[in-house]
Amino acid sequence: MSIRFKLSPELADGSNYTIVDNVEDLLSAIKEWAEYIIKESPGESFEVETIEMSDTEASTLPEI
Repeated sequence: MSIRFKLSPELADGSNYTIVDNVEDLLSAIKEWAEYIIKESPGESFEVETIEMSDTEASTLPEI
């Protein structure tokens, strides 16, 4: 099992939660979100949750 980050839809495609494996991918998603929100929609928020998930479980997730 590995610790992964579960990102709320606001940090992905707006409809689906997504999982990232490392801090770099988490920060990249937050950076993209922040650059959009600053221009378009102040007052929005997102959630990040740490979860345990095996590589096998992660590989079965659909691509977003």
